[in-house]
Amino acid sequence: MFDFGVHRADPDAPAVPCVLVLTRAADREMDALSLELAAKGVRLARIDGDRCVDVPVSVVDDGRITVAGEPFAPRLMWLRHFDLTAIPAPAGHGEYVAGQWDAFLAWAVANPGWRLVNRPARELDRLTQLDGARRAGLTVPRTVLTTEPRRSLSALGDPSGGYVLKPLGSHWLEPEPGSLRSLFPRRVSRADLLAGGPEAGPALVQEFVESDHELRIFIVGDEVVSFRVDKRSAEDLWTDPESVRVTPVEAPGRLVAALRGLCASWGLGVAAFDLLVTEDDYVFLEVNVTGDWLWFEHRAGSASVSEAVLRYVTGAFSAADPAFSEGTG
Repeated sequence: MFDFGVHRADPDAPAVPCVLVLTRAADREMDALSLELAAKGVRLARIDGDRCVDVPVSVVDDGRITVAGEPFAPRLMWLRHFDLTAIPAPAGHGEYVAGQWDAFLAWAVANPGWRLVNRPARELDRLTQLDGARRAGLTVPRTVLTTEPRRSLSALGDPSGGYVLKPLGSHWLEPEPGSLRSLFPRRVSRADLLAGGPEAGPALVQEFVESDHELRIFIVGDEVVSFRVDKRSAEDLWTDPESVRVTPVEAPGRLVAALRGLCASWGLGVAAFDLLVTEDDYVFLEVNVTGDWLWFEHRAGSASVSEAVLRYVTGAFSAADPAFSEGTG
């Protein structure tokens, strides 16, 4: 970003208004956004969970924050991929370090002086999402929350396509810092459920819904960017991503209206919705509040989400910092 004429602030200089992002090192969306914002004169200060123990951070009681020796005054905060399990704490201090950063996150998201892009993801477990979507008039798959998946059979019946087993919480697990593993949905049969044992924690079992294709709909402030996603099987997005076709499309107005209502209800400025398209309906699957978009743009040959996010973040920053003049900082 310094190639755009952005200068490192002296530790004793007045705090620089900024967008504060809490994420992890491998966040390509924020890598790109930081450069795009710098070109407009907006600083992006970043704390990565997987390297935060090596970056000095201090907070003054008036809300100013110093990151790596530079003083900032956050105007807008985006909590993305910052995960406590990613913090490389010294041996024997993991619980202490995670607890302290957890307290910091709780304070940061509640800070009245820092406008949030999105409400924290942990407030939107998948049952909450399904309930909200149902209340908004959207169709959702029949779902059972259980620690013993075989017991879901009586409630779900015997759908022709089988079932989907997915976590209630995050799709990611990091048993040790730097060892990120996926917990993506798995399509299973009735025999699989009968033969399987109990889960260590509550999980979701859903009916598998046959569909023609999927929609990934990004709501970015007042803008909507939609992609049609064609896969040969439900798992291709994770097991064979190169086979997935992504095409820009226009989402139906009534569907967009319902999703906008969910964003307003859940406090989301940037969100990515996944829906199935059946013969005569749209079926809500979930919302991704980190809303990673570069992969979809790459497959579709588009930059429309990146452009919308830049407009949204610049506008939100400008609204929170009236002294900002785009292009001059």
